[in-house]
Amino acid sequence: LGLNDFHGQLDTDTKVTLNGQEVLAGSMEYTAAAMKQREATSPNTLLVHAGDMIGGSPLISALFQDEPTVEVMEAMGFDVGTVGNHEFDEGIDELK
Repeated sequence: LGLNDFHGQLDTDTKVTLNGQEVLAGSMEYTAAAMKQREATSPNTLLVHAGDMIGGSPLISALFQDEPTVEVMEAMGFDVGTVGNHEFDEGIDELK
């Protein structure tokens, strides 16, 4: 299960139509719960992120130099991930 271009969107949500029913989707609590639920019912599943998890973020994350997003990503327990261009926004020293 993969996630990319998250850009610190911790509390952004929207309504989408799923199977003819309007549901709320998008904020990290919904995303994390859905990914963990699917992982629990599907053996041999990996949680992966493909970069741009931070940078270009809304205030909830950007005001704190994206630390809230980093903490959420760590708590989710991704098996593997990579960096995108926005992980370099604050320079290589910040990325370390």
